[in-house]
Amino acid sequence: MAKLSWDAIRRALGIPEPAPEDGRRGPKETGDGRDDAQAAVRAEKALDVELSEEVSVSPASAPGGGQVTITYSGRLAQQGVKQIYLHYGTGPGHWRNVQETPMMQVGPQRFQASVPVPSQGRLEFCFRDDRGQWDNNGGRNWSVPGHPGGPSSP
Repeated sequence: MAKLSWDAIRRALGIPEPAPEDGRRGPKETGDGRDDAQAAVRAEKALDVELSEEVSVSPASAPGGGQVTITYSGRLAQQGVKQIYLHYGTGPGHWRNVQETPMMQVGPQRFQASVPVPSQGRLEFCFRDDRGQWDNNGGRNWSVPGHPGGPSSP
């Protein structure tokens, strides 16, 4: 197993180098030395979050009442079903405001739906197909935190 240093992880994520203890800035004042185009690509990728190989949410963070787009290509999609539904509510614990929306097929074995994010709690979700089969992430479901206004991380 490869070992990564915190500096390598920080550089890969584009996190600026911390200022020295005495408050002076070194030559890498703007971060890790990558050009603006690379920084823009990193920032755009940060808008999406992959919750598993089969599920992603974009943007990764949206204010309460804002919309997120959930993309699914999991086992139900792999079985050639005609329709997949996004089943969602507000958690944690027992879900509140439980709803379901049909997902649009956006490619081979790939479905998407956009739903509002709660301002408090978590957007909890799973999937079902038109045959009544469910994918609930092994009983764990998937979730994205809600927040009142500013960004938060999932």
